[in-house]
Amino acid sequence: VVGREIADETEIYAFKNGVLTISVFSSVLLQELRQFNGEAIQADFRDTWQASIPLPRIEYRLGRKKMEPPQPSLYIHIPFCLSRCGYCAFVSGVYEVDAADRYLAALHNEMTARGADGKQFETLFIGGGTPSCLSVRQLESVMMMLPGIKGEATCELNPDSVTREKLQLLRDGGINRVSFGVQTFSEEGLRLLGRRHDHKAAAQAVEWAHAIGFPRGVSIDLINGWPGQTKPFFLMI
Repeated sequence: VVGREIADETEIYAFKNGVLTISVFSSVLLQELRQFNGEAIQADFRDTWQASIPLPRIEYRLGRKKMEPPQPSLYIHIPFCLSRCGYCAFVSGVYEVDAADRYLAALHNEMTARGADGKQFETLFIGGGTPSCLSVRQLESVMMMLPGIKGEATCELNPDSVTREKLQLLRDGGINRVSFGVQTFSEEGLRLLGRRHDHKAAAQAVEWAHAIGFPRGVSIDLINGWPGQTKPFFLMI
């Protein structure tokens, strides 16, 4: 059996008793193949196996993909903010150094007890709350807890509490994507929403992130439909 990727679909070639069976996983592709004369596929089969046998008869069938078991991903919640936003329903409280230290110690104990430090995870998301309200020392401790991550490793940040030093620390610690809670670039909207930053701080944070370089990207959250928002304000985002 030999397979190859074409047009985002997988062909599986199986040769038995002089019949080349081609399994595909798209009904559309199956219809197209059934109208195909097969000479190119026969030639490809013969070249692949360097076979000096007569060209096989071709049969097509709709196959089913073998689903791989899902790989675990990891979410780490940092339940602290410098202040609470009135619209937010996430679990968080106002940041205090001692409370954050106790929480991070408990987090480390739980991850160790669950064996997370010895596991490989598909993706990671550090959310909150506001992870960037942690001090540099506390963020370093979070980075030291992280297990192996195969793919995307994201951390949520707020423009009012992020610094270039913290961004560099995250990047060096394995974070490859950051997401900023900008919400709007309108000063009126920021005041209404109770945000602590202004539009200049938001732009500065995004510029820092791009300068440092996060391979999986830099994203921002935006809120649409806050009270009094008009189309001109929305277009200001």
